[in-house]
Amino acid sequence: MNKKSVLLSIAVCLLPGPLFALNYSNPELKFKAKLPDNLEDVSIRVAVHGGLISLGQWNQSRSGLVKVVSLQDLGGTIGREDLSKKKDKPANVTLEKIRWQTFDIDVFKVVETAGKVTTVTFNAQVPLKPHAIQVTVLGPAADEASLRQEMQAIVASVQGQSNWLTTDERITRLASGGGRLIVFGCLLTIAVAAVVKKVFRT
Repeated sequence: MNKKSVLLSIAVCLLPGPLFALNYSNPELKFKAKLPDNLEDVSIRVAVHGGLISLGQWNQSRSGLVKVVSLQDLGGTIGREDLSKKKDKPANVTLEKIRWQTFDIDVFKVVETAGKVTTVTFNAQVPLKPHAIQVTVLGPAADEASLRQEMQAIVASVQGQSNWLTTDERITRLASGGGRLIVFGCLLTIAVAAVVKKVFRT
């Protein structure tokens, strides 16, 4: 291996984690995403309702998972209801927001303790069509900052069409709808005027 190749190899090893990515593509749901490539595919071992793919990191004895990253099919589209106004959330659930494309989407942060282990889970719901997906990142509560960054990187990598309208699309819809309403109003006025004229002529 020449000096140039050695330097290139070192540079690749020093690249930040998010650039090491597993390219995931789902033709049926028409979206793509980039996932960490330093985790093992545990889809068969982890039962997730609507699960598309689950990646994990085992503990030293391989008796349990200490980290999980998964994508889940939510089975349909989701609306734009502001869930932060919901008052019936469990005490261990916090609602956050994250930017995806031009939208602010919901992220549910869940803190749970089992025995002496406290974990934090981030569930981000991405409004894709034909079906929305949920991005889940779970790990030790002590790694909350890095887990949040990983969730944000995965969400940002999601490519697909949304059932939500962008601001420009909503304005266009409103403008075209308003135009039709004005035209309809003019036609209605003309029709009423014609009837009035006919009544006075008789």
